[in-house]
Amino acid sequence: MTPAMGADSGASFYGQAEAPFALAALNDSPAREFAESMPERYRRVFDAAAASEHAAIVARRGGEAIHIEAWRELPDGGVCLCVVARDGPGLLALLSASFIAREIDVVAAHAFCRALSDGSTEAVDFFWLRRAPGVERQEPLAADEVGELASQLAAQWGPRADGEAMALAANLPRPRMAPTMRTHVSFSDSPDDGGFVLTVQTHDRPGLLLAITRTLFESGLRISRSEVRTRSGVVCDRFHLLEQDGSAVPEDTRRRVQADVHASVTSLATEEPSSRAKR
Repeated sequence: MTPAMGADSGASFYGQAEAPFALAALNDSPAREFAESMPERYRRVFDAAAASEHAAIVARRGGEAIHIEAWRELPDGGVCLCVVARDGPGLLALLSASFIAREIDVVAAHAFCRALSDGSTEAVDFFWLRRAPGVERQEPLAADEVGELASQLAAQWGPRADGEAMALAANLPRPRMAPTMRTHVSFSDSPDDGGFVLTVQTHDRPGLLLAITRTLFESGLRISRSEVRTRSGVVCDRFHLLEQDGSAVPEDTRRRVQADVHASVTSLATEEPSSRAKR
């Protein structure tokens, strides 16, 4: 579903650099301060030139609740979108629902959080997008469409955005497809922040990211970082999760979330591969 993210997109998605780029590589102070405030993983995925561009996009958010810009136009007609927003529960679900509503497919994504000087948390997310397969409209995503999406989300991401995100998600169709592989949902400790990493491996299908992010929103946990990738029709998504207050998540909660996400993902399929094979 997605090509490797190389020089054309400014990010190496399928592998990280051996070491994060040096902050000294950034000449201007605002860009250096931005990169320093981001998790180390960010500096392994993006280079210094990309960080300078991202810092400028982040600065243009100003006092807005959410700010969206196209960062890169991709050779296949897609676009890499940068979303900068006041972080909060339901943001990824709102974004996922909005993309589906516009028949836009998420090819890959990186989502980060950073602490601001006023004590608030800012989300800095990147989405590689293209038209959903099989839809009638196949022209490349244009600047005016990105602007329309930005205006829509700016109106929704406010004090009551959590409920609006879920209402939008609930009213969207949930396409069902016969699976080509089993769904595996697992979790492991996250040594860098004391949380845990939930990993979902399954076959690609419309509505998958929405199903996962909606379930995580309903769990009440905070997504501190996420990585979404699809290759040759196989999805491997990772979500770094904490309690809302930043504390570690108890074992019983982890297992409940694991089961809920598995049920949500498999509900998008018509049947499991094993039952199909018995026929």
